[in-house]
Amino acid sequence: MDTSTVPSIAVLGGTGNLGLGLARRWALAGQDVIIGSRTADKAEAAARELQELCRSRGVSGRVRGADNLAAAQAASIVVLTVPFANQAATLESVKSALGGKILVDTTVPLVPPRVARVQLPAGGSAARIAASFNRSSARSLATSIALASRTCFQSAHSANCDTAYFRSLGTAARSRAAAGLFLASSIRFCTTGDR
Repeated sequence: MDTSTVPSIAVLGGTGNLGLGLARRWALAGQDVIIGSRTADKAEAAARELQELCRSRGVSGRVRGADNLAAAQAASIVVLTVPFANQAATLESVKSALGGKILVDTTVPLVPPRVARVQLPAGGSAARIAASFNRSSARSLATSIALASRTCFQSAHSANCDTAYFRSLGTAARSRAAAGLFLASSIRFCTTGDR
């Protein structure tokens, strides 16, 4: 894949199961990935391990770590992979860095102890909460990922049994650009339309 025109991807919450799994798939596909975390040290440690894996497989993708704000500032696509309980606080902390960028929010409103069932928040959905943080500055994509984090780590195998569903809160072109990231990492995608 020619990555010379591919934008960098910040994965906020990139040291968690889903975030690290997606970062791994994108890095092994040759993407420029920035792992974001609440603390830069944790993100940098995860990035070093992932960069070493890329080197061992002869992949030229660049991986680095930073705190969430620095990661969001450095990337043109920001992927939020934090638990619902951390969604609003994380978005608030990076709001100033989202201007003109694509935000892909993977948040699913699961509230312990009933995590086997989605519990719709007062705002209607996690995607609407995300959109409320960046109405004037970024284009949001609501993304429901039917993807087990363990599948992300099995990068030798295609993840064609898993699908990312996109509901665009921005333009169709931005939806296709973000969906292309999943396609590049062998994850099927489906757009469910624009708003």
